[in-house]
Amino acid sequence: MSVSAQTPADENLAIDVSRRSACAILGLGAMLLGQRALATDKGIEFALGEQYGLLRRAYQTGNAELLRQFYSNDVVVATEGASPVFGLDSVIAAGHAVLANRRDITADILRITHSPAGDAASHFAKLCAYPRDPAESPRVATALLLWQQGSTGWRCHAELILLQDMDAIAGFRSLPSQS
Repeated sequence: MSVSAQTPADENLAIDVSRRSACAILGLGAMLLGQRALATDKGIEFALGEQYGLLRRAYQTGNAELLRQFYSNDVVVATEGASPVFGLDSVIAAGHAVLANRRDITADILRITHSPAGDAASHFAKLCAYPRDPAESPRVATALLLWQQGSTGWRCHAELILLQDMDAIAGFRSLPSQS
């Protein structure tokens, strides 16, 4: 990752995620989430599936405000090649711009793990965002999402998006295909 910062501590810190850094992070995550830690709790998978239904409704309706029910207040979203977005209000603002150009999204969970207590989970998902313009091709990415269950339900606290289809890498998927 390349990191640049202004001298004063209160200046913005910009972090750009390169493809190499993002691949390294995803690879490390995959190693840490080895077969022994894969989730078997269908309740967590169901709850996260409902969250993805909410995300899909946001894309289909163009309503970025629905993302308030998907992300936590202190969320960090980092997309390869872009500076990260910090905080829910900033994610909603970015969501308005993204959703204006997208009509739908699909998510296919590649691998998932959860805490022993069942109140935290992480997973890799293949995301496919479909543009409103039929001349544009769908955008495929792989995301690592970190979730926590709280009083308001499951919320995503961090999302790292790699603009690459990791499902094409032999052995990366540990769950059956949802397609």
